[in-house]
Amino acid sequence: MSVVIPTRNRRARISALLDRLLADPGDHEIVVVDDGSADGTPEMLAEYARRTGRVVPVVGPSAGSSGARRAGVERASGEILVLLDDDVMPEPGLVAAHAAHHVGTDDLLVLGYMPTTVPDPLPRGAFATLLYAQEYEKSCLGYASDPDLVLTALWMGNVSMSRRRFLEAFESGRMPRFTFRHEDRIFGLVLRDLGVGGIFDRSIVARHVHSRPLEAFLRDCYENGRGREAIHRLYPEVLPQSSEDAYLDGLPGPARSLVATTRREPVRRAVVGALKGGIVAAGAVGSRAGEIQLARIVRKVEQLHGARDLDAAGFEA
Repeated sequence: MSVVIPTRNRRARISALLDRLLADPGDHEIVVVDDGSADGTPEMLAEYARRTGRVVPVVGPSAGSSGARRAGVERASGEILVLLDDDVMPEPGLVAAHAAHHVGTDDLLVLGYMPTTVPDPLPRGAFATLLYAQEYEKSCLGYASDPDLVLTALWMGNVSMSRRRFLEAFESGRMPRFTFRHEDRIFGLVLRDLGVGGIFDRSIVARHVHSRPLEAFLRDCYENGRGREAIHRLYPEVLPQSSEDAYLDGLPGPARSLVATTRREPVRRAVVGALKGGIVAAGAVGSRAGEIQLARIVRKVEQLHGARDLDAAGFEA
């Protein structure tokens, strides 16, 4: 077994994550790929490596978390990989629980559970964490009711699979050259097409310590929109509905009309600016419901912006 974790500028969280993993019995190696941190992460990882040969630091390619994860997989020596994000806290026994599923097969992806830690009461500016948690739990209900969604709607962060199959997905030429932050689903679809199966095991828990300030939340929404549009073009049988229709569906009439007007870039900038101001003002007066309502609308605007901007970003189907 090899645990592979890409990271950037999360020194304290990586330290806590490593302590959790090292506390578990077993001799699995832990490959941590530092993708250009400037917060002392390389020095901290070097210290862990001096204390135990189980921690293997790797210098990342500065190509984002996906490229860093692949660099870690290429360095890993285990036949089975546990792929973790750097903002999850694994519960005891996580690696062993993943390993148990892979006895006798390398044609399986195991998806563990990542419940989001949502503060209660919700503090000012934490609306993104609540929205993320709601979206994630909805996906988990889907995994439980339809196992095919494990690969067709994959949500990385706490998964395991064979190293051979991981590398095959990239060496097959099926992964697009275009890169974006939310490419989990395309990776899952490539694995499906290569004959890999998927299961969801809610008992394999890594708690997600989520935090997104407003600007990072907006960037995530934009990238999510680009990712969805890419999947729509590459796999129209999986996402037959256009991004425009998908993001406008379900909005109340006034909100739908407002979001639809943002097709023109000057209008989008003005609407986003006004909504950001509203979110900040709602937070300042303690209106968490107001923050969340406005955040849901601006999320749609930026998702649509990302979807419409896909070709300008260099995508080739």
